[in-house]
Amino acid sequence: MGEDENSKSTAVGESSDAQSFQLSLKVHVQQFMRSQRETLTGELTRAVLDQDESSVQLTLQSMYAVGLSVDFPNYDGRTALHLAAAQGSTSMVQLLLAEKADPNAQDLRGNTPINDTMSNRQLDTFKCLYEKGGRLNLLDAAAT
Repeated sequence: MGEDENSKSTAVGESSDAQSFQLSLKVHVQQFMRSQRETLTGELTRAVLDQDESSVQLTLQSMYAVGLSVDFPNYDGRTALHLAAAQGSTSMVQLLLAEKADPNAQDLRGNTPINDTMSNRQLDTFKCLYEKGGRLNLLDAAAT
């Protein structure tokens, strides 16, 4: 094999190695980001359910830093606002709305946070959401 053929062969091998490395790196970054999303969503869920406003704020800051929004859903499609509404935590609902949470976000069943207030008879929280534009998803409200 001549010198030109050797250098071409080496260049092709290096190019293939670089592509393989890039693909591997991309997969690892995606796995890391998925793990971060799951961790942060879990932390936000716990903080909302514990009604821990400072932990909610800190977790939201971490979420924003990695490109997630306050409306990032959990495994069930529910947002932190759904959880706070279902619990009847008006103070958490107000905090999340101040962070620009969508009062009409729908979970995997089509329920909005205000639907959750109705099924749990959380009238003060219903009023808070309604005043901020929250609406019932009547098609799914009848099914629940």
